[in-house]
Amino acid sequence: MAGLERQKQMRDLLLKEIEDFEDAGQSYEAVPKRREVSGLLVETGELRDAKRQLKRARAVCEDFKRTTDDLYFAVILDLANMYLILERPKDAVEHYEQVLKHSDSTYGRRSTESSKVLTCYANGLGALGKKKDRVRMLEKAAEIKASNIGTGNLSYAKTLNNLGNAYGEINETDKQIETLREAVRIKEVVCGPDHEETAASMCNLGEALRRKGELQEAKALLERALAIKETRLGENHPKVVVPLTNLARLHKDLKDVPEGRRALQRALAIETSVYGDRHPKVVRTLRLLAHFEALDSEKDDARAHANEARTILVHLHEGSERKAKKNPEWNRIRKVLRSL
Repeated sequence: MAGLERQKQMRDLLLKEIEDFEDAGQSYEAVPKRREVSGLLVETGELRDAKRQLKRARAVCEDFKRTTDDLYFAVILDLANMYLILERPKDAVEHYEQVLKHSDSTYGRRSTESSKVLTCYANGLGALGKKKDRVRMLEKAAEIKASNIGTGNLSYAKTLNNLGNAYGEINETDKQIETLREAVRIKEVVCGPDHEETAASMCNLGEALRRKGELQEAKALLERALAIKETRLGENHPKVVVPLTNLARLHKDLKDVPEGRRALQRALAIETSVYGDRHPKVVRTLRLLAHFEALDSEKDDARAHANEARTILVHLHEGSERKAKKNPEWNRIRKVLRSL
């Protein structure tokens, strides 16, 4: 937890700096600090506070009539990413389109700056269910980056990582694996074989191979990704959850559901410790754990965890079950409950 403690200390220092700026009547100068602290608040699971910082930053820019500045659109982009985390893709896409229009008019449609926004915009489209549009945007972003800055860099590799995942969502598995292998290769060269960024793409490649049935290669990649993240970030860092979750699915495919359950129980413990028990990520892990418990004939535990996930989901939608039912997680949870 050392890394998270450092993040919380940095968060507190930044909040104090923001307060000092405000006291000195320098609200606009505090905007970059608000952006920075919002990122730390996301890492520590304080999503509402993160959104509040960004909304305040936007309001300050508007009050100072600085709505044509790059800083203003950087805040809008941060807000779009925040809405995506909060599972409000429609709001996210509206903000992405606003930033993309600014980037295209200021830097040009084939600029590296626009390609970066395209990557984010593509993820918003994917969250809206427009999977082919997501692929198209990411292919365009990758082509622009390759033309402008070449392919041997982290920015291009990150776009390939997103593109590989997008191919998987439209069931183009061979393209997915080929693209993710290239992302891993570039990151190993640019970042090193034991870097957190490399591990992130290894994790995605391992999951793609699992879905294709290449279980042994998938297992080796996922275990290596987990080991890298544990070493670099700590055993209880939230970024350890992704390889744990993917390994759980792999154990299910290997007919070892109990081992998968143990991986998910560890993932859930990490997330609740970091984010608290009212977070979207906790909902997903609870639902997946309930599914594994149902497979393992632990129906009482499965029912309890599925109902807990549903209760949290309603809470996240301001106590409205009607709104919660529009979230895709609602039907996934209901599917688990129906299986019991």
